[in-house]
Amino acid sequence: MMQPIGEPWSSERLRAQVAGRAYLASRAGDPVQLPAMPAARSSIEHRLVQVALPDWAHDLGVGPQPSLLVEAACLTEGLCPAHERCDWLVAAFLHLDSWLERSWEAQHGPIHSYAARLPAEWSGAFDRAWANRIFLFLRRWTAWQAARLEEELFVPLPKPRFVLTHDVDALRKTVQLRIKSSAMSAMATGRHLRAGQWRQALKRIRRAVRYMVMPADYRLFGSICREEAARGFRSCFMFADNRTVSGLSGWLIDPSYAVAEPRLRSEIRHLQASGWFIGAHPGFNSWNDAKALAATRGFVSEAAGTEVRVVRQHWLRFAFAQTWEEQHRAGFSHDYTLGFNDRPGLRNGAALRWRPARPDGVEIGLEVMPTLLMDSHFYDYDVPHDPAAAMRPWIEEVVQVHGEASLLWHSQTMHDDYGWAPGYLALLDMLCQSGADVTGPLQ
Repeated sequence: MMQPIGEPWSSERLRAQVAGRAYLASRAGDPVQLPAMPAARSSIEHRLVQVALPDWAHDLGVGPQPSLLVEAACLTEGLCPAHERCDWLVAAFLHLDSWLERSWEAQHGPIHSYAARLPAEWSGAFDRAWANRIFLFLRRWTAWQAARLEEELFVPLPKPRFVLTHDVDALRKTVQLRIKSSAMSAMATGRHLRAGQWRQALKRIRRAVRYMVMPADYRLFGSICREEAARGFRSCFMFADNRTVSGLSGWLIDPSYAVAEPRLRSEIRHLQASGWFIGAHPGFNSWNDAKALAATRGFVSEAAGTEVRVVRQHWLRFAFAQTWEEQHRAGFSHDYTLGFNDRPGLRNGAALRWRPARPDGVEIGLEVMPTLLMDSHFYDYDVPHDPAAAMRPWIEEVVQVHGEASLLWHSQTMHDDYGWAPGYLALLDMLCQSGADVTGPLQ
């Protein structure tokens, strides 16, 4: 995590304002003067505290006493109301910069996207779009102090936006896929049994047995595109390539196809010509290897017939200290890896595009958008009775804060083998009803 440079937190406050410009940009063109705020302490505590909001901003807070969650060092002592004692810009920056996880990674190494490896008391940091809510509060507070309407001072709030994506992890059923699926089915069955969901557990066992013995074709691009096109949506398909596979873990976990295969190459070009988007999905062991990342980008670019600069790491395998830097060196410009394998949520407490920086404050040159949720969160790691109902609060959070995030549904899980297609169709309908823009990646 970046430490204060020069005047304490000056550059971090500036970066927060840049990240929040869609909320805080002046309608008149001149910068709007935000309310005076105290300076955060330079010593970060890596502890979360709730800051209660005044009555006129209750709708922007969370909980019975509407509050926002911030790093403890951002809240100073004093007798005035808590919202006047908080360095809100530093609080927003720390969320965006993933200060909790960066501190953990510096001491213990990367969690590689498994939230369960982080302290349980930090989980609240990932439950809401805290940075967006802070920007909304600063907008409200500024207008309230000036006795003006927000719309008189600031540009209109951005329209919520979701980027639909599909990681193409399989085109056919391989030995490796059977092994992986059996392991995930066993874990999911155990969760059903612990929850007393005997019928669902039995259904999962039957599906697992069928999966092991029956062949399947997972080239489902046409059916996916038809459902999306019927709703006016276009998504991004992230492709891997087995020519970059390394080690036993790569053999077991990485996709087992090459994009140079003529039929697949033709399908990729057809997707692109039809208005869908193409990204790269580098392998399990590529998270800290610019050479492997560049090789995957080159293979997918060649197959697509155009430069591919969008990326998501396979298995969401990622480290703050290396992955973005290596992706940038490999020629990528937009990353969609920032999400958890084992739970939905906002890994940096923000539903925003963000340009991460090196410890010296210099931006890496890569734009990041968080991945809010993926299919396996609701079918492998959690076992809700109604996956669509479990997805809805996450979609509503992004819509409520006028944010943006990516959504991941693996292409092979639309097959009857998995039985997850109804969940994706329900998600598409939910997005239709949300009023948000639904697009492919902006490049």
